[in-house]
Amino acid sequence: MDAGSSNAFSVTADAPATCCTAASQARSAAAHSTMPESAPSILGATMETPESIDVRRDRLAGGLQGLLIGDALGVPYEFHEPLDVPRLEQIDIDPPKDFPRSHQGVPPGTWSDDGAQALCLLQSLLAKGTLDLGDFSRRLVNWADWGHLAVDGHVFDIGLQTARAIERLRAGVPPEHAGGREAFDNGNGSLMRVLPLALWHTGDDVSLVAMAAQQSLPTHAHPRAAVACAFLCLWARAELAAKDWGWAWAEATLRQHGPDVGLPAEDIEIVLDRSWATRVQGSGYVVDTLWSARQALDRATGYADAVRYAVSFGHDTDTTAAVAGGIAGIRYGLHGIPSYWRERLRGKELFAELQGALIRHACACDGDGDGEPAHPGNP
Repeated sequence: MDAGSSNAFSVTADAPATCCTAASQARSAAAHSTMPESAPSILGATMETPESIDVRRDRLAGGLQGLLIGDALGVPYEFHEPLDVPRLEQIDIDPPKDFPRSHQGVPPGTWSDDGAQALCLLQSLLAKGTLDLGDFSRRLVNWADWGHLAVDGHVFDIGLQTARAIERLRAGVPPEHAGGREAFDNGNGSLMRVLPLALWHTGDDVSLVAMAAQQSLPTHAHPRAAVACAFLCLWARAELAAKDWGWAWAEATLRQHGPDVGLPAEDIEIVLDRSWATRVQGSGYVVDTLWSARQALDRATGYADAVRYAVSFGHDTDTTAAVAGGIAGIRYGLHGIPSYWRERLRGKELFAELQGALIRHACACDGDGDGEPAHPGNP
């Protein structure tokens, strides 16, 4: 990672994505089936047959729970070198008994800062109907101070860049200016939490790119982090639509629309530099995290493979597995996540209502569902 000078940027968007467009309805109608009224709930571990479910709803739930489970799976292995991580088939919610697990005292199946911040973003989007940086930032501060949306209310992991930014938010610095702007501020703290934006968003690609970049500002304001967040959301959108070449489509779309919303072409090319595919390290650098997740997905034939490969890179295992797990959860659906892992995930009461509200929102935008408004709680 280089140590360049400050590189401030501004992001603009046309209209907030607060309603569904005719284009999004047409895309969804073409790409997804309709869920019968008698279909079972997709929160628990009872849904096993993809034939019995609506594909879009299964992918939405898979993306959210896939992120949380990937995070929880990676927690015990964090900070370990790749050679010290157990063999692929031994990577599990419960590490081998002789493995010196990280975060001693944290029960297996517990998500960390990745999952909590992602839920803060989702909760804010559902409550406000748009990206409100002030509201989102208050939820981040409440997470850091009070354990909001953390399992057991316990905050046991927080990145240095995020911690510094939250200190500035507490002091009254506007969220647009709280995040670090230097090249060495390009940690993965905003990338790890951005996926719910792609699951919630129903507007056009330009709006999605702009909002993904904006949500990075409160903690990571360098354009490279914003570019990575925008790309991940486009990749997730492609997976939701089951595009055959989702990564390539996201590349082309980012190059087309990124500069229009203020993202520098230079940073777009740094993030999309394909040489990263041969030198992934599972580190906390935002570009490496993105490409490590890509490599995990490329090697995988299912959700379990993807998150295990992500953990096998070592280092920032919870975040790499959270990013890879979110995309894999969309690609393979909730039914593709091992039921044992879904059962072992703790904190279901914290995301159950949010997941339901997210799916109602998506169904209302698809013209499928009662459009019941969400009441996801106060910050």
